Amino acid sequence: DPIGWFPPAIQWIKTTPLLFPFENMIYWGLGLPIGILLIISVLYVIHKTTEDLVELIKKHGLKGLLRIDAKNYFLTIIIIWTIAFFAYQGVQFVKAMRYFYILYPFFAMIISLTLSNLTQNKKIIIAVLLIASIYPISFMSIYYNDHARVQASEWIYENIPAGSTITCEHWDDCLPLALENKNIHIYQIETLELFHPDSPEKWIKINNQLERADYIIMSSNRLWGSIPTIPERYPLTSKFYNDLLSGDSKFEKQAVFTSRPTIPLFGIELIDDHADETFTVYDHPKVIIFKKSF
Repeated sequence: DPIGWFPPAIQWIKTTPLLFPFENMIYWGLGLPIGILLIISVLYVIHKTTEDLVELIKKHGLKGLLRIDAKNYFLTIIIIWTIAFFAYQGVQFVKAMRYFYILYPFFAMIISLTLSNLTQNKKIIIAVLLIASIYPISFMSIYYNDHARVQASEWIYENIPAGSTITCEHWDDCLPLALENKNIHIYQIETLELFHPDSPEKWIKINNQLERADYIIMSSNRLWGSIPTIPERYPLTSKFYNDLLSGDSKFEKQAVFTSRPTIPLFGIELIDDHADETFTVYDHPKVIIFKKSF
């Protein structure tokens, strides 16, 4: 097994080559308005360039290839390079969205050249740009609010009594954070090592920790978003998370904190809980707090 049990690798095990990065790029990396525009532009450029090449070859034979104008030549090189890079990176095991950011300037060129070919009407171009700006403006709303872990930390200090036993997950940030005049050490912390391979020994330890715990705190979807995708490797841990999130455990959901992209004016949140993990867990994670029911 080339990837073993290294925790950051778990998220990639069940992802589909090419499709996973493509979906994340279109929905989240670019956003649907620009994503759709990119698909249209790539198809248009391929069609137009192929059509021009065929026409040149009909008129001049293979020597017609030497008559390609600079614009078509430039577009052909960009298209070949972007498709080749995406195909290469898209079949790798690690498919983090950030690994494809190098393509975005070339996407901008393809889109702008396509728009200039299809229309010179400034009103249409402005309208397209305004629609395309919806996503980046929505994404900016993430940073108008306190980070979700800060929001959750403030709630913890206000609502969970000092001396309570709370859990955190290894390979993720423990909460609460140390805020002004407040410190995590007023709580008893139990670190749940849930990424370890399922075994009787693992669950004897975790069940004992859960017996002592008053609250379960998950500071992102790093574990619950990846472990249940491979229940064959984590049958007991997958059941633990599925039961916890569906309300079938002795811990009840108390609070959820997020700071998601939000469409301006309409206040519509873009739910990206199942986007590429690296897209959310650092700057806008979903924090969930559960309290033991007695």
